[in-house]
Amino acid sequence: MKIAYLARGMSAALMVLALAGCGGDDASPAVATAQSGKLSALRAAGNAVSAAPMSATAPVHVALVLKLNDEAGLNRFIEHARTPGSAGFGAVLTSAQIAAQYAPTTAQVATVKAYLASKGFTNIKVADNNMIVEADAPAGVISGVFRTTLVPVAMADGTGTHINTAPETVPDAISGVVRGVLGLDTATRLRPNFVRASNAAAAPTANASPTISAVTVGHNPTQFPGIYSVGSTPTAANTTIGIIAEGDVTQSVIDLATFESHNQLPAVPVSVIHAGLASADTSANIEWSLDSQTIVGMSGGLKQLNFYVARSFAWSDIALAINRAVSDNTARVINMSIGGCENWAPTAAIDTLFQLAVAQGQTFSVSSGDSGSVAYGCNGTSVQYPATSPYVVAVGGTTLYTNGNGNYAGETAWEASGGGISGFEPIPSWQSNVPALKGRASRGMPDLAFDADPNSGAQIIVGGQLETVGGTSLSAPLFSATWARLLSGSCTTSLGFAAPRIYSVQSTTASIFHDITNGSNGAYSAGSGWDFVTGWGTPNVSLLYSSLCGSTSVSYSGGINEGTTLKPGQAVYSASRNHQLLMQGDGNLVLYNTTNGAAVWNTRTYGNAGAYAVFQNDGNFVVYSANGAVLWYSATYGQSGSQHLSVQDDGNMVIYQSFVPVFATATGTSSYAISASGSAVWNGGVVLSSGQSFTSGNGANVLIMQGDGNLVLLRQGVPIWNSGTYGHSGAFGVMQGDGNLVVYSPAGAPLWNSGTGGNSGATAYIQDDGNVVIYTQRPSWSSNTAGV
Repeated sequence: MKIAYLARGMSAALMVLALAGCGGDDASPAVATAQSGKLSALRAAGNAVSAAPMSATAPVHVALVLKLNDEAGLNRFIEHARTPGSAGFGAVLTSAQIAAQYAPTTAQVATVKAYLASKGFTNIKVADNNMIVEADAPAGVISGVFRTTLVPVAMADGTGTHINTAPETVPDAISGVVRGVLGLDTATRLRPNFVRASNAAAAPTANASPTISAVTVGHNPTQFPGIYSVGSTPTAANTTIGIIAEGDVTQSVIDLATFESHNQLPAVPVSVIHAGLASADTSANIEWSLDSQTIVGMSGGLKQLNFYVARSFAWSDIALAINRAVSDNTARVINMSIGGCENWAPTAAIDTLFQLAVAQGQTFSVSSGDSGSVAYGCNGTSVQYPATSPYVVAVGGTTLYTNGNGNYAGETAWEASGGGISGFEPIPSWQSNVPALKGRASRGMPDLAFDADPNSGAQIIVGGQLETVGGTSLSAPLFSATWARLLSGSCTTSLGFAAPRIYSVQSTTASIFHDITNGSNGAYSAGSGWDFVTGWGTPNVSLLYSSLCGSTSVSYSGGINEGTTLKPGQAVYSASRNHQLLMQGDGNLVLYNTTNGAAVWNTRTYGNAGAYAVFQNDGNFVVYSANGAVLWYSATYGQSGSQHLSVQDDGNMVIYQSFVPVFATATGTSSYAISASGSAVWNGGVVLSSGQSFTSGNGANVLIMQGDGNLVLLRQGVPIWNSGTYGHSGAFGVMQGDGNLVVYSPAGAPLWNSGTGGNSGATAYIQDDGNVVIYTQRPSWSSNTAGV
């Protein structure tokens, strides 16, 4: 029987680089090495891995994650949907569209079910979106079907689990459909990323770095909107948030109601949705209380809060909860404050589920971890999954300082903030222009940060008692609530997956985010711009909202004329929309390459919320602050004639002096009236054939291509100028795109030209005064970004 070996590494969608330890399509040594490393890590953590196999009759539950159909097509859709400037930017698919085009078909699912049943599997269940098939079988059957050995593991916490000692394989009968087999290893588990404040740190801690009076203290979650400058950003009242949870969340739901009552908040509707069997485990209740109370406090209110509850922290159970959130497709933001060592995670299978979430416009907000640059359960510099997935937003942590009034006073990198470079996931397109990631092929994380230090953490209710708790389990729900606010605002249907939006708006280091430049997580230090500890930093939410969701109802194509004002959120696009000049909500005027989201030029006027740009009637292009102070200008005032600003497809932004004459017949006179219709216009690329003519608006002047080959200007029927090209019957005239006016013989030989080549876009005017003039435009200022 032919066997397909399951690779440890990337999904097919991401298999664009061969990284050590990623695995492959066969039983490579790297896959076996990874499995051996996983076993060693379990033993090193104090877990007893048996040398003897499990009893052949011991029950085992597996979850088979299936492959997508036309995965390449889905990836193309996702790439367009998350590429600024793309025609499909922000587009999403409905659940029905995914089912019709990309999800496993009924026939494919039936093949898997039939095969499992033929081998003795029972209790076979299929997820609503056909992505996961669950089944039960004795350990002996499991070992035989997937060609591996299962051994018991006695965990250090007293629970019993199991693990496969060799990489699993999938029989040929279903290998074309199955992406990954989960449940063979229940010993490798995720963990919640919360940290309790220590008793020693209960008193406020002073720090002179942000301000002299800055302290670290715990905060009621309702204080975070003020600390992170929510301002007029709407509440999340129109948005549903999901929480990936585990065990019995009953007490956390009770604690949330108590929190709402104590803070006089309206009760948020809550649903508890079990993915798989229920569990009595309450060991992580503090996590779910932290998630839910932080989300409600930061969001200002929700449409709905859904707990998607797994039976355990094993990947097979967590996958069911993730897929239920994706399949339901009601939560626009899903919080995930848990993770595990990337080295041992089933990245290919789980990424498949996250892919669908991104296609649907959902955003998973995932904590980056609480053990610095060495992920929990790993050895050496490492990162945590699923924070490293390119289909989620990874949220790191800071230490937050506030002043005596509880206002924001600064932040430093939290020493335990997870961050670094993935060993398995390729760099997504929206990260490729980050300076700190230049030349790298792998995903960097985190993407941004929020408060995480337990000493400046959230004061929440746990089991009816007040506790101060932090960790990136605080950071992730703070972002979840923030993004839900934006989704409830003026751009409800257009934001989609959050990550590319964040990178697009923060392509230059600007004041939308508090740039965290002090502190480290061990191997990495915070620094200017994006870094491996805090990403872009922490957001000023009101500026983020105005930049992403401000008025974009007005946009201009190609350019603008004198007298035009660009308000925050308004833009000028090049003709093909591959470049965009955007007046951002933070006050910065930025020229973007929309094909990759890179900022190629800016006025460096960030930090001035409400600023606007004016292309004045004197030809000067000026950025003004909200109170009218000049922040930047092009110094193009005082030019003769009018000017216009052009955003070009070559990436250059140019202010042109318009109507600069480069040729004239010098036949003008003031004896004729100027008509309302004005001059006749001979545009570039237009051919004037024998017998054809242009007539000025007042009817007095005619430029005709005569049958004898002469181009003649007549005033009241009297010739006043000609090209001297008679004797060439059938000759024709062309106003060329290069600005040259040429008379050609019938054979195409040039007979006469105006000598105005090199003036691309020039135009000839047959004026009412009897003059024929070729006008061009001359640059008076440029961003010097052609080709960028």
